[in-house]
Formats: sequence, C-alpha cells, structure tokens
Amino acid sequence: IAIFDHPSSFNHPAYWHCRDYGLFAVNPLGRRQFVKGSIPIGFEIKLGESLQFRYRLSLYSKEISKQNLDDDYQKYIR
Repeated sequence: IAIFDHPSSFNHPAYWHCRDYGLFAVNPLGRRQFVKGSIPIGFEIKLGESLQFRYRLSLYSKEISKQNLDDDYQKYIR
C-alpha cells in the first residue's frame, strides 16, 4: 500500500500519523504539532471558493521497489 500526497494539495507536504488502534491519517494542518516553533496554519474558505486536497492510494499485489514507487509518484503528479 502506498499513499501519495499531490504537490497541488493545500499545505503540501502533509503530515501523517498512525495509532496502535488502527488509525492512519493525513493531517495537512498539523505542522504545529510536528515541527517545534511552527505557527498555526490559518486559512479561510470564502463563500463560492473551494479548497482541494489530492491523494492517491495505490495497492500493489507484490513487493515493489523504491524506484517503482518513485516512478508511480511521478506519473501521478504529472
């Protein structure tokens, strides 16, 4: 399993975290929690505007090399 974060996503690269009870989540607003001294990320979505987050989940049926993952990511971001 690979999850790719697209460079056009808000606040790329996002932060990821997982918990021992099964949670695996992306947190594009969590920089303050992960980087000491960071300021909180604030933003406003005005009426009629939108905010886009783009991620891709890829499932592989066998072991895949880092080079193949890098190639898949490059194809995704084009």
